[in-house]
Amino acid sequence: MYKRQDWYQKSDSIVKNNVPLFTKLSDLNLDLPKDVKSPYDGAKFVAWHVFESVYDSTTSTTKYVDKGSVDDYLIDNQESISIRPVFDKEFYKITGYYYDKDDNYKSFSEMREGTWDADAELKALTNKYKELFNDKYGFTGFKANLSYDGFTYSLTPVCSNIKLSVNYEYVTKNNECKWGLNETFISTDNLNADVIKEQVNSYKMPDDNTVEYKFDKWEYNFSGYTYTSGTGLYINAQAKYAGKYVVQAYYNYKAGEIDKVLVVDEDITSDALKKLVENNRPKAAECEQAEIDSWTYVDNNPTIYNYKYVTENAIIKNVILRYEIYDSEDMDAGCVASEKKTFNVGDTITIPTRVGDYYDIKWDNLSFENNKNVYTSIEEIKDFVANEPGVYWLSSENGNYKVDDNVDPTPTPDPTPTPDPTPIPQPQPTPTPAPAPEVKLDTQAVTQTVTKVEAAVEQAKKEAAKPATEKKETPKVEVDMGTATVVPVEVLNAAKGADVDVVLKMNGYSWTINGEDIKGVNLKDINLEVKTDTNAVPTGLVSKLAGDKPTKQLSLTHNGDFGFKATLNVEIGKENAGKFGNLYYYDSDGKLVFMNAGQIAADGSVNLSFSHASDYVIVIGENMTPAKDAAIPTNTNAASASKPQAKKSAKTGDSNNSVMFMAVLMLGLAAVATTVYTKRRKAD
Repeated sequence: MYKRQDWYQKSDSIVKNNVPLFTKLSDLNLDLPKDVKSPYDGAKFVAWHVFESVYDSTTSTTKYVDKGSVDDYLIDNQESISIRPVFDKEFYKITGYYYDKDDNYKSFSEMREGTWDADAELKALTNKYKELFNDKYGFTGFKANLSYDGFTYSLTPVCSNIKLSVNYEYVTKNNECKWGLNETFISTDNLNADVIKEQVNSYKMPDDNTVEYKFDKWEYNFSGYTYTSGTGLYINAQAKYAGKYVVQAYYNYKAGEIDKVLVVDEDITSDALKKLVENNRPKAAECEQAEIDSWTYVDNNPTIYNYKYVTENAIIKNVILRYEIYDSEDMDAGCVASEKKTFNVGDTITIPTRVGDYYDIKWDNLSFENNKNVYTSIEEIKDFVANEPGVYWLSSENGNYKVDDNVDPTPTPDPTPTPDPTPIPQPQPTPTPAPAPEVKLDTQAVTQTVTKVEAAVEQAKKEAAKPATEKKETPKVEVDMGTATVVPVEVLNAAKGADVDVVLKMNGYSWTINGEDIKGVNLKDINLEVKTDTNAVPTGLVSKLAGDKPTKQLSLTHNGDFGFKATLNVEIGKENAGKFGNLYYYDSDGKLVFMNAGQIAADGSVNLSFSHASDYVIVIGENMTPAKDAAIPTNTNAASASKPQAKKSAKTGDSNNSVMFMAVLMLGLAAVATTVYTKRRKAD
């Protein structure tokens, strides 16, 4: 029986320097704990063993191989050594999902005692969920991936059919952009460009499509898809009208936003487009509460393409305070209450404790947006004097409020409007599951990680103090995040300013942060969750940039700057090994801006640098780095870039056989682990 209440975590850190190669771990006097508790009744600690991660390129999975007791293990040429406790009973965790008979998303998670037997487990789970799975998917089994924690197996369905969901964007007779959805099941054996093209073009243009412009074709971005597992494929298709481009003008008047659709000739110039956008600015009466002084046109990208966004930002003369209250329990409910109030520059703004039916409000965030659209976070939330025109944003996101009795915290929906005499049936999307809440490390895990980082910082100081003739190494701390994606501020503060690499291993990707790259002043917990294949960037813009090259889109959950630079290692596909992943940032002006590029390793992964969160596109192909930027080194595998090179001894000229050994003890949730890091020099 699995019991959490008897499980606890403990951490320790050990640093040892100049350990010769082929030293026994047991000779280092690591002082590992002699009594490690198991999360299962009756399971007893046996010994500490070394585990080696082995990547299987055939199955695209990682296995952890038991290399035996630390008493017999010799330190060789490895970069890191993972040490875990062995118990007299085995246990593991299974997570996965399926779609039920009504096509509702369902997830499952089980903790089990015993040894993971892939063939037997997958067969049993397949038989179990075949009875529950929607028949349309043709479910045939699961693909298992072992997570970084070494004991969680994530299961992804393998199906003979997947749901192709195509979102269609077009212009209506009312000159508005509207979305339609077409969903169909297609065979995983036929996921080629011709089949997708046929499915996309099978959609019948709705009757409310504009009659002013002639529909030409659907534009979408699909270069190919190799199916391995999963249940769906999502494509955005946008209507292309003959000789025309659709431009969406976004007018931000600080108290709100207004979108307008402009259909322009394909050969329109940037100057002519700017004039058109200016001529369509909203009237003063439409910009409630904002005293507008002037407007600023923003379009840093002169390229004009289909469904391009341009922005007009208002310069206002007064001060606007915007309150927003969110339902912390029901994430789908979103903002349940909001208000706007206006003030003059110089007025004192009192922080309210009541908004509508919500009272005793404890506000979580306060920020200021000036007329240059620069946001500043305000740490202390209290009454203040508004010294500058702009917008103050005040939000309560964690449910720290009360609601008047008999008042439903979810806002009452507007009355159902009278239907059009000839309503146009629109396909409805399959309901998607509520987004998962932010997953954080627990307090004990945070303490462990900070201890590891602090030890590495001390080692970094010793490295920095070495004579200039000696090679300096960068200590590395690896953190198995499990399902957590939120990086604790305590970890960032511990590493800040030091030449220490913190490697955050998440589910299917990892982030590396060097302490010297942490420059932020007011650091906070930060969610570094990465979502792939999101299609958040307009199809027309991606197509114009990439042409026929394959692309991959990324969206980062966090909003705004990190306060540091970080390197993301993400899988692109082994079939792209040797090519380059070129990272483009989709900025607020609707422009794709080149950021950096990295060569795709043999295992299909690529390293790319980030400093803020947004939506991104990776274009796969040749190195697209602009000529003015530095050349990118060729990498042969994901780890090679960080391996130190052999260094000649200052006295003898021979390669040095000793290693810098850093042992960090981490006791995890169910698989207690110690990670030993070695920075080696090549042996003779």
